[in-house]
Amino acid sequence: MDVGLANHHDNAGAASCVGCHPGTPAPENTPVPGYATITASLDPCDGSEERWTPGTTSLDNDGDLLYDSADPDCGPAAPQIDVDPASNDFGDVTVGNTSAVEVTISNTGTADLDLFDGVLSDTTNFSLDLNGGTNPCTDTPPPIAPGGNCTVSAAFMPQSVAAFTATITVTSNDPTNSPLDIPLSGNGVAVATPNIAVSPATVDFGEVNVGNTPATEVTLSNTGSADLVVSGIALDNAAVYSVDETGGANPCGTLTPTIVAGDNCTVDVIFAPAADGGPFNANVTIDSNDPDTPSAVVPLTGTGFEDTDGDGVGDSVDDFPNDDSKATPQSATGTGKITVDAGTNALSMVAAVALAPGQTVSGFTFPDGLVTFQVAVPAPGDNAVVTLTFPSGQPSGGKYFKDDGSGTLVEFAGATVNTDNVVLMLTDGGSGDNDNTADSVINDPGGLATPVSSGGGGGGGCSVIGSGINGGGGAVLFLTLLAILVTLRRQRARARR
Repeated sequence: MDVGLANHHDNAGAASCVGCHPGTPAPENTPVPGYATITASLDPCDGSEERWTPGTTSLDNDGDLLYDSADPDCGPAAPQIDVDPASNDFGDVTVGNTSAVEVTISNTGTADLDLFDGVLSDTTNFSLDLNGGTNPCTDTPPPIAPGGNCTVSAAFMPQSVAAFTATITVTSNDPTNSPLDIPLSGNGVAVATPNIAVSPATVDFGEVNVGNTPATEVTLSNTGSADLVVSGIALDNAAVYSVDETGGANPCGTLTPTIVAGDNCTVDVIFAPAADGGPFNANVTIDSNDPDTPSAVVPLTGTGFEDTDGDGVGDSVDDFPNDDSKATPQSATGTGKITVDAGTNALSMVAAVALAPGQTVSGFTFPDGLVTFQVAVPAPGDNAVVTLTFPSGQPSGGKYFKDDGSGTLVEFAGATVNTDNVVLMLTDGGSGDNDNTADSVINDPGGLATPVSSGGGGGGGCSVIGSGINGGGGAVLFLTLLAILVTLRRQRARARR
């Protein structure tokens, strides 16, 4: 017979249960039939009301000297550990930061719960504080009574960008759940920082007519992971440039915008040259909280163009800015200015140009490049005289070549190459007019060519220009050979001495 049952019946002076308790089971907190000193109460095993019926073989399995129902699950009193949360994912945590969670350890059993140890598998990226939370378990926790609890604190502090896992292992006197594992996980992520990107990185407005004010959109983007706080947008040459914060496709709206990660905004940079010339340079400086580029700089450049006399050459370059019959464009090769003088006729479209790739004349070079212009004559078919002066001078043997309209350079018979200039005899719709149309405008692209040596080069070689004994080249060849003979005779004379 069960010990509790034996004690019960020994106290009653009976050897068995049979016939001891006639009648119905006793209600809660009322005397048990036949035993005025014993009352029915809730079953401490399963919470149900204690009952007794004839045939019960065990009335006190838990030893509390109170009636128990015939419950096969009602065993001896035992602790039961429970944790909340049972596991924890800290999610994304920035490297260098810490995220913590309170873990509650409860006793849901019927006997005291003794905690023996709590061990953390990764103490580099995680931590366990036994004195943490709202009801600390402490380093030496006292027994936890049934229904009681205590708390610890678990924290995640990633040391690098990676995914991490760890386990808290709790050992106790729980007969079925010791040791108990509490899984932890988390991701170490990079420190959230802004990153500024500016497009375009530079702005070249090119040549702009005085009075015009072209604008270029500049986009400020935040390619980082935190808000980009712009503290200012400034110019170092506000005389010809300005910034419009309301411009572009997505206006910033202010010179101190805050741009969230992945977003952008725009401003317009405006160029307003006040005079011919340049280049006019400036910088747009964007200050922000970008740790790598606290001041992003966008270089600006542009030139102004103003042509008072309308000949095609800007006033800052033209030595005759108020005379439409004369112009001085800079040569395309950088050698200096070419002077174009059309006498009493008006010039237009004057420009110095470089030779196109493959545009060459055998035996000649063009040190000053080409020059192109239009000459207005009073009536269709009229003639015009244009005098050209080239910065490299008019070399001996030089010739004037014209573009025939197809890109081929041909010698122009209407040119007279003098020692100080080249004089062109032009006819509208005829000689020298590139469009071959009598329309009161003569088109005349061309350039002065210099003969090149056919051999030697550099320091002491002999130079032979042209070809043929009877021409100028023959004379040079004769003089060169004569000099060589004289030199040889002198050497022989010294040898005899």
